[in-house]
Amino acid sequence: MKRHLWFPLLSIFFLALASSQAAAASADAPAATISVTTLSPGISADGACSLMEAIVNANNDAGTYADCAAGSGSDVIELLPGTYTLATPHNNTDDGTGLPVITSVMVINGHNSVIERSAAPGTPPFRLVYVNTAGNLTLNDLTLQNGSANTDGTGVGGGGVFNAGILTLNNTALLNNNSGTSGGGLSNWSNATTALNGGSVSSNTTTNAGGGIYNRSGSVTLTGTAVTYNVSTVDADPGAGGGIANHAIEGNATLTLTSADVSHNTIDGLGGGGIDNTANTGRTATATISASTITYNTANGLDHTEGLGGGIQNSFFRGTSNAQANLTIDRSTISHNSAVDGGGISSGIDLPTNLIATLSLTNSTVSYNTTHPLTGFVLGDGGGVYLVNGTATIANTTISHNEANGSGGPTDFSGFGGGVMAVGLNAASSLTLINTTIANNTASSSGGGLANLKFNVSANVNSRNTLVGDNSSPGNASCYNFQGTLTSQGNNLEDHNTCQFTQGSDKVNTNPLLGQLKDNGGPTETHALLPGSGAINAGSNAACAVPPINNLDQRGVARPQGAACDIGAYEATWAQTVLTFSTQYTLNNGTSGTGRYALLAGGVYVDENGDTGTWSFQQSPPAFNFQADPGTACNVHAFGRFVSATQLRGWRMCQDGSGVAGYWVGNKVP
Repeated sequence: MKRHLWFPLLSIFFLALASSQAAAASADAPAATISVTTLSPGISADGACSLMEAIVNANNDAGTYADCAAGSGSDVIELLPGTYTLATPHNNTDDGTGLPVITSVMVINGHNSVIERSAAPGTPPFRLVYVNTAGNLTLNDLTLQNGSANTDGTGVGGGGVFNAGILTLNNTALLNNNSGTSGGGLSNWSNATTALNGGSVSSNTTTNAGGGIYNRSGSVTLTGTAVTYNVSTVDADPGAGGGIANHAIEGNATLTLTSADVSHNTIDGLGGGGIDNTANTGRTATATISASTITYNTANGLDHTEGLGGGIQNSFFRGTSNAQANLTIDRSTISHNSAVDGGGISSGIDLPTNLIATLSLTNSTVSYNTTHPLTGFVLGDGGGVYLVNGTATIANTTISHNEANGSGGPTDFSGFGGGVMAVGLNAASSLTLINTTIANNTASSSGGGLANLKFNVSANVNSRNTLVGDNSSPGNASCYNFQGTLTSQGNNLEDHNTCQFTQGSDKVNTNPLLGQLKDNGGPTETHALLPGSGAINAGSNAACAVPPINNLDQRGVARPQGAACDIGAYEATWAQTVLTFSTQYTLNNGTSGTGRYALLAGGVYVDENGDTGTWSFQQSPPAFNFQADPGTACNVHAFGRFVSATQLRGWRMCQDGSGVAGYWVGNKVP
């Protein structure tokens, strides 16, 4: 899978613009460059320009401290490369801040320097940077570490940085900071704006919301930024968001991620191991995620709290009404996350009020996420996606290898929906599936692929051009429906007959012939349709032609490639199939196995895993040669001679240096 090779280019671009953007914000005054000449950060009349002295001069647009050049307009502070260790706070602003409060427009070029709070015993707690409502700060090439804010549990948070104005972090790391309120690394407060370009937010902690980043009714944008190994340890509302919390409280909140990596974050409480997007009464919380990875995050749900959304939670505060939470995900991977409910994504909440939770999931992969039951709380539903009392559209998306592991059993509705779980509890649940592949998911109770449950209100699932196959559970392997409504809008495929695919264009009890989940091109992993799959050329062209499909598959490959577009997220590009063989082989080292070769026009074959190679045919005696593409499993070279009109026999050999060879038999598939 291709993983953001453009990060370095983005970093160079943003750094080149940083100084000019800051200068434009205060173009009415000439800019000054202030060069820091000592690593001692404090204020002292020693003839050397310190970091604190430089910031004060820049704030005042004056020569307040004679050791530094006078500030003027949009100042640029050039740091002497090295480590700046703060032993005491410069001021007592909101329980203490290490550096002078930023009150004007300035750029600090760090040259890969470190600004840190001292780790010496007895060092008081304080954050490192505070930007007030008049401040506009750009930090380039810096690390801010070991800050500690609001350890008494009150205040605005931000162990590394608190921002109430405008903040830009370019290739800057927030490392190992902590907050007793919210925002272990960064707190962005009420109408403030923060942009992170490149850099990282890592190993920060909080006892409230947002282990890495807390956005309270402001705007935060991340481009090419890694948010990793952050922790929120609280287990009460609003404790959520191990990596990032986007909370609309006094006003609306906006979070935008592009080419970002949110991974290995943990929330002990309500939910959102990676990201929490939550709205308060009368407010809207909006999170937009594109070309990003949300992986290996955990929502533990300790002390019987929900633990929703291992990767992402899209929800509301308790007691909220007339609020909206909007989550949009495109061209992204949500994988290997874990939660009590909604291992990958949880959207909505079980509150009986007029709340609107919307989820749009397109061109993405949700894979290898798991749910786990919680002692005293149980459940463990929705291994990939958990939708409760909300609206969701999932299109051109692969939902694969997710697990719903619940211990309560069917009577407790525990362990349902390995791939997707939709619940209409206190408000309507509506799920639309378009050209989506739901495959290889498991559920400990029922609905290995999909579970739809109606309790007090409606629970509706509408499907078109959607593939459900190779899922498993003790109950219904593909789909489970409890009092809700499953509606086929045509051109769906299922390997069982439990999803109520009843239209004439639907295919049931049909093997989809899927390849392994892997990189088949494009930004996310997919299941290829193997030659002979019933999903090929079986979709609705009308459904493919309109948004959100727009005649493209999940990878961006044009649809249709044949007479009609294909069912599911993948559009097959195979040429005409000449012959297909099912194979059995036994090697000299005692190993054996089975496989499948589909011989395509043009001398290319594809095997059961979707790997390709070349084939050639000799007329006398009639036989085939097969050569795997370099880099595939053991680089197989095989030869087969017809022993009848429908059977080949021959030898195969691994050309990876092992020299393992053996014999194989291929039977023609009708």
